Amino acid sequence: VLIHAVGSPQENIKRYAVRVLHSITKWRPPTLKGSLIFYGLLIKDEFENNRVDAAHILGKIDHPHSHIILTEALMDESIAVRIEAVNALGNLKSESLIVEIDTILSIENPDLQLAGIKALVRLGNEDAAAKLLSIFQVDSIKNTPHIFTQVKHFLQHIVSVCSDKSLVE
Repeated sequence: VLIHAVGSPQENIKRYAVRVLHSITKWRPPTLKGSLIFYGLLIKDEFENNRVDAAHILGKIDHPHSHIILTEALMDESIAVRIEAVNALGNLKSESLIVEIDTILSIENPDLQLAGIKALVRLGNEDAAAKLLSIFQVDSIKNTPHIFTQVKHFLQHIVSVCSDKSLVE
């Protein structure tokens, strides 16, 4: 029933079905079939809120398709969808963030930029630390005090847990 409701052309029915599916994921992790439902929402749905919810749920499904779908969602027209996709990729510790972070940071939206930095931190590995270090050295970041401060704070955190201490030199 919920699968049919998700495909409804009526926004209120579709929205309710998405909310119910979202609530279910709190008690039971979504299946691959569930991720495919949200894949359809994320890529095709006209309602921004549904795409945001779908990105959030895909961030709980550690499956290669989720990583691919969320990476595609980084190009969504909605900043809210992009932010949720970044957060979801960070939750999944997706290595695609290291590749995509330059694009994320090039968009002049402080919330999206900060989400990208925080997601890199959640990766918690040496590649992420090296990427943060390179971001930290970019002049445009130095001219954005709130981002610069966050990068510095997060970089210190990651470097403290990395085994390669040459990153801080």
